[in-house]
Amino acid sequence: MDGFVITPTLDSSHLAAAIEDSQDLLRYAARAGIAIPDATINALVHARTCLASGTVPEADTVAFYAAYATLASRVAPVTVDTLRISNEKTRQNLRRNGMLAVALALVVVVFSGISSVTTSMAQGIQAGITHANELAIHLRAEVGPPKPGSTVETGCGPATMPPDPPLKATDATALIAELQDFAATIRTMLRTATKLDVFVADWEKSPLDPPGAWGANAQERLELQPDLINMRKDSFCKIATYEAVRLFAQNVHADSLAIYGAISAYLLPVLYALLGACAYNLRDFSTRVKRRTYHPSSYANTARTIAAMTVGTIISLFNVFNNSAGLQPLAVAFLAGYGVEAFFAFLDALLTAFSNRGRPAPPAAAA
Repeated sequence: MDGFVITPTLDSSHLAAAIEDSQDLLRYAARAGIAIPDATINALVHARTCLASGTVPEADTVAFYAAYATLASRVAPVTVDTLRISNEKTRQNLRRNGMLAVALALVVVVFSGISSVTTSMAQGIQAGITHANELAIHLRAEVGPPKPGSTVETGCGPATMPPDPPLKATDATALIAELQDFAATIRTMLRTATKLDVFVADWEKSPLDPPGAWGANAQERLELQPDLINMRKDSFCKIATYEAVRLFAQNVHADSLAIYGAISAYLLPVLYALLGACAYNLRDFSTRVKRRTYHPSSYANTARTIAAMTVGTIISLFNVFNNSAGLQPLAVAFLAGYGVEAFFAFLDALLTAFSNRGRPAPPAAAA
């Protein structure tokens, strides 16, 4: 029997589909400028002619599949499936991946911004406490102790009498400058701590809450009195005010560190690693679409996303990098999420180094 007639059987339908697929690949090769041997083209075109006539001889079928294999190897990694991906499906996938990346970027920006602001405020509070502690010690030494048993100079309120006993001989201008610096530091610390308290849902109670808690002395506590009749009394008032403000600021600082410190240390590395994975997926998507090798598959993206989450968690829990490049941990997390393969290769090398530690070196080969 020299040939067979194409009938709607499973094998014949597969052959017909393969012939149609070969024509699509052949047209792509012609448009892309990929050189295909003449013998391969002749075998493919002849099979298409035989299919149109309804009869494909067995020898031509064998020649067709051999030519089809040659054509597929020449145009790889482009396949029939990647050529036939509709533009609408491509746009849908791009829109979905783009929206995911934008949403994740917004979350990262919000958390990073809040973390940066709260960290800056906390550092400002800590620096203010350090400076105010030095000023408080120096002022106390400069003004000296009040008269034993007297409470007139140990509280806040209008001064009606000069200091008793009088202040030691000192530079009044320098003392006034220190008092002014002390009062300004207290006001700055209170203002910063009040703003930072907003980020922790007002957990702590400010010395100014409820309004009037300091009574009519609120202004005297926070500002330097213009008359300065008794600089000892004003110094003791500012020190008492500072102690109340310091307690409030330290509590707010601890609350902020507990919340946003944990976010910066554990959540943000995971988010940055996921953002790196999204950036890689978008870049890979763009490259594949341009090269006509894109095939929609959620499994690869899902696997990379899970791997990026794992990488971010590892970076947040362990200092696994010898960060000689001077990169911040969040930058390292982004790069590791973008290139998870390189990160896992690093871990493999690290595991091998630990496994070989303590083992005797192999004996040198004899000359």
